[in-house]
Amino acid sequence: MNISNPLMPLLFVGHGSPLLAIQENSFTEEWKSIARKIPKPEAIVVISAHWVRDQRFVTGQVQPPQIFDFYGFPEQLYQTKYRVKGNPELAQSLGFELNHEWGIDHGAWCVLKIMYPDADIPVIEISLKRNDTPESLMALGKQLKTLRSKKILLMGSGNLVHNLSKINFHSPNQVPSWASDFETDVMSKIKNKNYQAITPSPIAHPSPEHLWPLFPILGAVEETDRLQVFNQRFDLGSIAMTSLYFQ
Repeated sequence: MNISNPLMPLLFVGHGSPLLAIQENSFTEEWKSIARKIPKPEAIVVISAHWVRDQRFVTGQVQPPQIFDFYGFPEQLYQTKYRVKGNPELAQSLGFELNHEWGIDHGAWCVLKIMYPDADIPVIEISLKRNDTPESLMALGKQLKTLRSKKILLMGSGNLVHNLSKINFHSPNQVPSWASDFETDVMSKIKNKNYQAITPSPIAHPSPEHLWPLFPILGAVEETDRLQVFNQRFDLGSIAMTSLYFQ
């Protein structure tokens, strides 16, 4: 671990398609590379775009179920197993209501399967709220930042640009200006630490839940943290895979 910064890093991961869980490509190679930089966590706390409820929940099971929250994909993907333990004691310490129905959705396990294939690190998830705002999520990150000194990895999983209605299967490498401009604008504000100025765009995010996991990570950033950007590319034209590593 970096001696000048004894805190665990922070991650925001552009998770993209569930198919990445069974593929080997440049995106998954960078997930593997970033995992090698991180001291092995005692636990991982994930805020995923795919768990949105009316209030803030945290998964409380000893063995959380693997959630296949997608449809229409190859059977191989549904046979992919990533069975991790939970951490009820950690979950209870966070002060949110425990949930024993949800588990580890694809925003978490599709990435973690690549980063930590041995599935030997406990994972819990914290839900987004339907009425969340950038401000409420930044406050959540500030509340959670003490986990960094306890060897717990805090990870947000979403996408800086996510518009499935604009996916381009015929020319997947063509990125429309509305998508690249939004990603460029968000990255400029992050690099300048102008976090409060980041707002969703109706075309980049027809619904905002894929942008929301960015804000708890930004809320947990310390002044001494340095930013590394990886996977700064688009998939299928309208999904930004841009990912952030702070330490």
